[in-house]
Amino acid sequence: MTAGSLIEFFAEQQTFSKNTLTAHLAEMHAYGLLVLQESRDKRVKPLQLSAHGETLIAQWLESHLSALDRLDGGDRASRLVDDPRLLACIHPLAVRALVFDPGWAEPPASVDLFVRTESGSNILHELICRLPAINSLDKAVCVGRLHASEVSTRHTLSRGHVQRVFSRARAEGLLVWSLPGNQGDLSVSPVLLQDYARWQRVKFDAISTAYGQARKQF
Repeated sequence: MTAGSLIEFFAEQQTFSKNTLTAHLAEMHAYGLLVLQESRDKRVKPLQLSAHGETLIAQWLESHLSALDRLDGGDRASRLVDDPRLLACIHPLAVRALVFDPGWAEPPASVDLFVRTESGSNILHELICRLPAINSLDKAVCVGRLHASEVSTRHTLSRGHVQRVFSRARAEGLLVWSLPGNQGDLSVSPVLLQDYARWQRVKFDAISTAYGQARKQF
């Protein structure tokens, strides 16, 4: 992969600027997710996924397949572990389906408030992971006490950044604290719960479909 090939991949959709894509590749390289490859053309700097990057992607996919298995008793995750070839087939199919799907790339406003900020998706997933077992998304759900400092420490973020995200969500009625000043028990609104569930459904549908297509090839 090169910066040019990635820019060409997104060209028709114009989802990102060239500078954004180039900067993102540079950051991935800096974190060791991509490694430079030799090239006879010194003007081109081809990149390849590193072994570390591939391990992280495999863990990401396995966790999602495990979640699908818990829903219907399937064995997708174990099949992925038994046949590593599936990774190179499932992941590209799922990602290509998602990056140009407005249902995923353009999340609902409540979700977008989180994911469009730096590490906001981590903050959102933190909230969702704290939810108790529930049978309905029609009412607010209490997750107990949660302080910005706790989230910032867990995800290596500044406390001020987490507080700003919380404040925006509170202003929109997405997060409600039982006491002033973001104190007391925190409740997540049904709007955010329902929007998050619909948004995640798009992703799991894409992964499930990609898994089925990959299985047919092997």
